Amino acid sequence: MNNDNEKDLLETNPEETEALSEAYEESVQCDCSDYAACCGCCEEVVQTPVKKRKIVTPVIIAAVAFVLVAAVVFGGVWIYSAFFGTSLKGVWIEKGYEETGIYFEFDGDNNVYLRGGGISYFGNYETKTYDMAKDTELPEVVKKVNEVQALTGKVNVLKSDFYMFGMYGGEYIYTTGSENGAKTFSLKFVDTSGSVGEWNFVSTKLPETVIDPTVITNASADEAGIKTLKTDKNIIGTWSEPDYGTYTFYDDGTAHFVNKYQIDQTYQMFYGITMGYGVELDFKYTVDDGKIYMTVDYFTGESNDSVMTYYLDGKNLVIDGVGYAKSE
Repeated sequence: MNNDNEKDLLETNPEETEALSEAYEESVQCDCSDYAACCGCCEEVVQTPVKKRKIVTPVIIAAVAFVLVAAVVFGGVWIYSAFFGTSLKGVWIEKGYEETGIYFEFDGDNNVYLRGGGISYFGNYETKTYDMAKDTELPEVVKKVNEVQALTGKVNVLKSDFYMFGMYGGEYIYTTGSENGAKTFSLKFVDTSGSVGEWNFVSTKLPETVIDPTVITNASADEAGIKTLKTDKNIIGTWSEPDYGTYTFYDDGTAHFVNKYQIDQTYQMFYGITMGYGVELDFKYTVDDGKIYMTVDYFTGESNDSVMTYYLDGKNLVIDGVGYAKSE
C-alpha cells in the first residue's frame, strides 16, 4: 500500500459529509480515518500537550467489509425458531457470504462484536419475547411486520443501536433454528419502502489468528528500508486519552488499541438514525526515526498499514498530535 492510499485510509474531513449522504442512499458505507482518532466525543483532557484535531468517524476495515455492510442490511432468509431455543450467544456469519471473513459474535451478556481479524467493532444489544395474543404494547417492528405478514404466538425481538443493527429503528424480529446440523438465526424488518426484509446467519467458529511481528509487511516500512523489528522501551505500556482511546504497546512488537462505544452523531444529524460503535485493534508494529509503522491483519489474509508519528512530552506519549497519558 503506498503513502497516498495510507493517507486516504487515515484522514477525512467534514466536507465529505454531503458525499457520504448521497452514497448512503444506495448502501451503508464506512468512511476511513486515523487510527489515533478512533471514535470519541469531544471532551478536553488536561494532560494533552497539543491541540486536538477534529474527531472523525473511524471505520478502518478493508474494502471487503464495505461490500458486506450493504449485504448485511438487505440479505438473508427468515427461518422459524426451533431446536436450539432463542439464545443468540455464539459466532455467526451471514449465509452466502462465508468467504468475506466478517463474523458476528454475541457473548450472551448483551455485547455484540463485528470481527474482521485484527479489527473488531462492538456494541450493545438486548432481546425480548412478546406474546401476540396477550401483549398490548408491542415494538414498532412487530407492528409493521404484522401489517405485511400476520404474526401469531410468541415473537422474539432484537434491539440494538450498534452500527450493524442501527438501521430501521434498531429493531428486528429474530428467529432461531437449524440447517444441516448447524444453528441458524434470522432477522426480519421493514425497509424504507415498506417491504419486509430478511437477513440470515449460520453458526460458525472464529478463525485462529497469529500475529508475527518479526515479519515486517508494512509497505511504508519496506520503502524506508526497515527489515527487522525494532521497539522503543519508552513507549512500552498503556497510554490513554479520554476522547481518542487507549494504546497498549508490548515489547514483542504487538499492540492493542481500544476506544469506547459511542453514538455516531453524523447519522443522528443527517439521517435521523441512532447508530454507534466502539473499536478494537490488535496489530503488529515496528518503530524508526519517530514513527510507528503498524499493520492490522484481516481474516481474509489481507492487511492494512498505517504510519503514525510519535514523541514523548513529559508524562505524555504524543501520537499524531494527540497526547496520551500513561496508565499507572
